Amino acid sequence: RCTRALQLPFRAISDKVNLSLPLPNDPNRLWSQLDTKVRNQIRKAERSGLSIEIGRAEKLGEFYSIFAQNMRDLGSPVHAISFFQAILNTFGERASVVLVRKDTQAIGGLFALSYKHAFVVPWASSLREYFSLCPNMLLYWETLRMACLNGFRLFDFGRSSRDGGTYRFKRQWGAIEEPLFWYSIPVGAHPRKHLSQTDGRGAILAQLWRSLPLPVTRWLGPIIRKSLTQ
Repeated sequence: RCTRALQLPFRAISDKVNLSLPLPNDPNRLWSQLDTKVRNQIRKAERSGLSIEIGRAEKLGEFYSIFAQNMRDLGSPVHAISFFQAILNTFGERASVVLVRKDTQAIGGLFALSYKHAFVVPWASSLREYFSLCPNMLLYWETLRMACLNGFRLFDFGRSSRDGGTYRFKRQWGAIEEPLFWYSIPVGAHPRKHLSQTDGRGAILAQLWRSLPLPVTRWLGPIIRKSLTQ
């Protein structure tokens, strides 16, 4: 990824940042570094009877159902489940699917990859109706704890829009911000403009996507996703 602006005759798109956290070798030390509010939310999830399961391909279907619903609610086309299956096949034991359950129901999950000294979480979602139980807090804490115990030195939370909701969620763990830059190189007489939910056209398309039935977005999303630049 590009973490500093390049000297190019094109405008840099810089509204997103990457967030990562250096890990100690002892999860107890990491726990002591967390803000009191964060620790209390993790305890609340535990008191609510939530539990964590870690697996691979056998957990993918449950993760994808949650992820696809969340992406629809965000107004964004979803990747195909075959995309995640291909990653699992390629990374093998370096890929994990972590689920958080309320009783027997999966209510949240994340997809994690390991590379050298880093543990990376590119995708995570939880069902909105269970947010009051803090499933994301337990999900991330147990994943962070697992990364510490397995000797990883860096936890990569992935990218977020600066000052957005996921940005604030990741920052509360102590994650450090790293700038990211994208460049759209014009091709042809009428180059395609960068589309964002913050502009009028992008916001309208996102709202239309949210109104579609979930099975439609699961079928149509992967087709559209192939044409998106980000």
